[in-house]
Amino acid sequence: MKRLRLVVPVIVLATAACLFSAGCHSDNSGEVDSDGGLLVNPAFERGVDGAIMGWAFNQHAGERSYRFDTDGGTLIIERVGRERWGQAVQTLSAAGLAGRTLEFSAEVSGELGDEAGAPSSPTGVGVRISGMRPGMPAALGVAILSTFPGEPAIGVGDHDWTVQSVVFDVPDTATEIQLSFRLTLDGKLRVRNPRLIPVIL
Repeated sequence: MKRLRLVVPVIVLATAACLFSAGCHSDNSGEVDSDGGLLVNPAFERGVDGAIMGWAFNQHAGERSYRFDTDGGTLIIERVGRERWGQAVQTLSAAGLAGRTLEFSAEVSGELGDEAGAPSSPTGVGVRISGMRPGMPAALGVAILSTFPGEPAIGVGDHDWTVQSVVFDVPDTATEIQLSFRLTLDGKLRVRNPRLIPVIL
């Protein structure tokens, strides 16, 4: 198992055109599935420099409070300090995706506690869409348009592999889509087989 250094937040831009996948959900077979749809590096593979390609890793603030590791195609996030959250993030350009309905999903498991107190936000899969608000001057830049937590929610306890997912629409004013795996409880969160795919209505 290799350990990943904590890095400052980075926006990772990926080209979404022509990458649509017909797959929808993991089959829970225990095997790592490399078909991530629109995602870059869904198997959390490392480059020649040892870094996990296509993903950024960050935390709320302050002293290092989260450890990010990989075990094969599984990402492991472990809380080791006081900060309220730590997360793995992939940020995609919304160009070419406006007006589409997408599904972001992954299998998650973990051993989670609340010794540090009530969590500040949900643990697991999440989506944040940023863009221009109608009527907002362009000089003010982008704003967060919406956020979506994964379902079903996971809380304190031991969790076997469960598929969490978010189905969301991409508005015309969106500029970027941030996909995340966030830990806000004590313990470890494991993630495998993430996918971002179009929903055919």
